[in-house]
Amino acid sequence: MSVLLWLTRSGLAFIPAPHLVVFGRAGLCVASIYLAALYSLTYPFIRPEGLPSRSIQLLTLIFYAMAGIGLWVYQRRTPIEAPAGVTIDERRRLVGGLLAIFGLGSVASFVSGAPALMLPIVANFALWTPLGFALTGLALAGPVLRRN
Repeated sequence: MSVLLWLTRSGLAFIPAPHLVVFGRAGLCVASIYLAALYSLTYPFIRPEGLPSRSIQLLTLIFYAMAGIGLWVYQRRTPIEAPAGVTIDERRRLVGGLLAIFGLGSVASFVSGAPALMLPIVANFALWTPLGFALTGLALAGPVLRRN
């Protein structure tokens, strides 16, 4: 990995620091229309045995609707100022992290059928699925509680 980091070092030195992207309501509408079109155009091509049950599909739709409503009613804030510049250390950490993720993914793909991997995968889903719903609920309830 350090060889790849060394090879990309000169190219990373010339990348300007991007500013924070803020969609706003118009961007949220465009992104929502895009996702709705993407789902509605690709849904008919999914094999019937690959579709989840109707209740799971309905829960997913309700979840997306709640997230969209929560984003819509969220109070407008001014964007955080962009930092003056990205340091070399930040670039190294970013590239090193990405290389580690892709490298570990490549190595782990060789043992993808191993039963020993099921325990950490199931534990990961068992932990993050309820936490994801809890954090979403907190994020959606926050603006409503602050308004009252």
